[in-house]
Amino acid sequence: MGTEEGLAETVAQVEALDRRVHAGVADVRDLDGLAAVLDAGGAELGRLDVVAANASRIDPGAGRPAAPGPHPAPHPTREIAMSTVPQRLTGKTALVTGAASGIGRATALRLAAEGAQVFCADIQAEAGEATAAQIRDAGGDAAFQVCDVSDEASIVACVAVAVERYGKLDNLSNIAGLGHFAESSQETLAGWNEIIGINLTGTFLFCREAIPHLLATRGSITNCASTAATKGQPWSAAYSASKGGVISLTQTLAVDYGRQGVRVNAIAPGVVDTPISGQFTPPEGVDVSLMDRIMPLDPERFGYPDELAAGFAYLASDDAGYVNGIVLRIDGGMQA
Repeated sequence: MGTEEGLAETVAQVEALDRRVHAGVADVRDLDGLAAVLDAGGAELGRLDVVAANASRIDPGAGRPAAPGPHPAPHPTREIAMSTVPQRLTGKTALVTGAASGIGRATALRLAAEGAQVFCADIQAEAGEATAAQIRDAGGDAAFQVCDVSDEASIVACVAVAVERYGKLDNLSNIAGLGHFAESSQETLAGWNEIIGINLTGTFLFCREAIPHLLATRGSITNCASTAATKGQPWSAAYSASKGGVISLTQTLAVDYGRQGVRVNAIAPGVVDTPISGQFTPPEGVDVSLMDRIMPLDPERFGYPDELAAGFAYLASDDAGYVNGIVLRIDGGMQA
């Protein structure tokens, strides 16, 4: 094999491992490939930082998947881009749910990088505080509050604390959520209610509590929907229904409050490397070829959380001042 071909193969190995770690599906067996990657020229490629970071996140248990937790730091090439983002949100205050990991974490970091004061909310206390601390360490202004999105009282308190701290609210980025694959005939009522309760009811309650404050600032809401709501997705009755509800809620609120200056939009992600991706395991005995329906045009290229965060930042900014009631798909061409 020629040198160029060998290096290309090494790059592919590193990026494949990177995707598995981002998706939370890497396990001890992936460690076996690290030495081979290094031998094949990983050092010369300058990718040792990626290899080392991924190795540190793989559970050394015998074949057990890596435990879910805070999303790893953005891909190294993304850090440079974050230092050159536009300052569109200076003077604005945002509340971001699901800020401990994945798209929520990336969005909190992006909004702060664009100048916003960011109030982070999540049920994961340690990881959520870590997001806020990273913003502060970079010179931004951020705070964190533990919030259970399935609990009305927790949501009411969260919005109240955010407004008390910053004196106003300009944007709500509703990103907290969960899901799983299950055959519809096997879905439990408890599983259905949990997904609907967090993804849809929790989103509604945050909107309800935020709207009086957003009316005062002529602010905006960006809800996290999904391409599972815009195209049939296998084994996802509860998840798809919850995200379809988010789209309908978004459009209704846009109509209800648009003439009063509040914009309400949604983003529908496709497949993105986040911890929630690890929750979607195909049920036993199903036709796995149905997974092709939810793959991007390039099945080897999943979305990065910061690519979604850029969409949330745009919709929170005055650049989107004439954008209201839309569903922005960021899906790698899945539905092209």
